[in-house]
Amino acid sequence: GAATAFVGPERIELQAGEYFLAGPGVARWYEGTQYPVRHAAIYFHPSIAIEMGPVGDGLAILLRFGARQSLADHLFRPPPALKSRFRDGFDEMIREFEQKEFGHEVRLRNIFMELLIQMLRWERKAGRGDEMTWAGPRRDGDAAVSSRLSQAGAGRVQ
Repeated sequence: GAATAFVGPERIELQAGEYFLAGPGVARWYEGTQYPVRHAAIYFHPSIAIEMGPVGDGLAILLRFGARQSLADHLFRPPPALKSRFRDGFDEMIREFEQKEFGHEVRLRNIFMELLIQMLRWERKAGRGDEMTWAGPRRDGDAAVSSRLSQAGAGRVQ
């Protein structure tokens, strides 16, 4: 199917196999335009990314999806090598969420983080992402890290 994603007054068209990834604090809604539409909303708290590495990888993940950017920058069209991985990964997250077996919360986080890492690695190899420090922030002290977290909506690091 197809859908339109809205963030405030902006809109972007989504086709089958595309992913709209917006971080915490980005209010959005969707309208189906070509049916059937298969849609999953995966919400994550900033702490999940920060736990993955507060000064390096986790912050880079949070900045990638929480920073102010165009809607097109939130859209991910997986290359052929990642299409089935993403589809299978999101299907697995949906199954984990619905079945709620022991450990499902940990599995959801792990699957989601693995997909984000695969995506960011692909973007870096394709020459995308350096302008937003997605490869990791400068390591110039707690003030810079705290400032970046505040801009990303994660609050202050103590």
